[in-house]
Amino acid sequence: MDIGGKPEARAGRGNAHNGLEATVEEAPMAIGRKKTGEDLLKELAMTIAREKIGKGGPEMLSRIIDAGWREVEPGVHLFYIEWGNKKGVPFVMLHGGPGAEFNETHFTLMDAKVHHVVAYDQRGCGASFPLASTMTKDDLKGIGNPLHVVHDTEHMRQTFFSDEQKIHVAGGSWGSTAALLYAEAHPDKVASLQIWSGFVGSRAEVEDMLADPSGKKDFKYQREYAWFISKIPSEKRGDIIGFLYEKIMSDDPAVAKKFSVIFEAYEHVLCAPDGYDFSKFEALKKETENDPNIVSHARLEISYHYHAAKQLEDADVLTNVGKIKDIPCRIVQGKRDKCTPPKYAYILQDRYGENCTVEEVESGHLRSDEAMKKKLQENILAAEAPRQVRLG
Repeated sequence: MDIGGKPEARAGRGNAHNGLEATVEEAPMAIGRKKTGEDLLKELAMTIAREKIGKGGPEMLSRIIDAGWREVEPGVHLFYIEWGNKKGVPFVMLHGGPGAEFNETHFTLMDAKVHHVVAYDQRGCGASFPLASTMTKDDLKGIGNPLHVVHDTEHMRQTFFSDEQKIHVAGGSWGSTAALLYAEAHPDKVASLQIWSGFVGSRAEVEDMLADPSGKKDFKYQREYAWFISKIPSEKRGDIIGFLYEKIMSDDPAVAKKFSVIFEAYEHVLCAPDGYDFSKFEALKKETENDPNIVSHARLEISYHYHAAKQLEDADVLTNVGKIKDIPCRIVQGKRDKCTPPKYAYILQDRYGENCTVEEVESGHLRSDEAMKKKLQENILAAEAPRQVRLG
């Protein structure tokens, strides 16, 4: 349910990496025809990597080890950045959404001298392809299956890290769900979980997020909710997720875009980012509307929420948490967060046991909020280098 750090982090690149084939065809004109296709792809990957994390500054950019695409199954290519210290503490970073992508705000949580980090855009997202906006409902239902992120994270672990070393897994919001699912599937390969804005992946959490907040004294976004609910016909308010699913998945691009913006803008309000108040709502809506990837993001997210109950039948986070009770799990929750409020993190902690801690900070949902960022940096830096252990 993470929408990518700050709204401006989601926009500004246009469609620079949304059409890989077209970009590769044009690349020889820009960088010389004598180079091989492999050379062109590598240069394109590094260009995209610099675009994705460039706002982090020259030092962050200088720490890119590698970038490119991994084919995790026929026709599915996931974009990755390998970053930091090749000999450092191993981390896989999982972005939120579902449907977002990673950016510089993920790497600001890490120390380039200490950590060896791999981050990748999940299926249908960011610079991975095919992109969700080009897919049918059935395609999206398939790639939205949360078990894919388990497979793809294991693919990245096998590709970039030693089989004699466990990895730390970090992620927030939907990324926390993905991290927990991966750990439950591969508990022998995980050294710790470093997560924030905990989300266990249930439809109940999304229904709570979109529920009528009238009468809640601590809910500061009544005017934004009034705008959001005015877009939902009264006869459809009994199943808001189902209504949004039909509209966002519409074959009419204008309808899909309109309701993608409605859904994502309101969700961002609920993230309660630092400095937000109602005076900024119009600007937020405009930023959301200008995001070139907003339909892809919304389609993946709403498709997941719509199908979540069935897809998690065999991989329910809370049911299987006993498998990871020996893995340290550090959860940071924002006190202002109305997108993934602390309630579900404490439910997870109760099931998990003593190795799971929850700490609330004065922030909203986003890793870029100052208090959230500071605590995550502390937790991640405290994660110890795993012992060299032959994995089964």
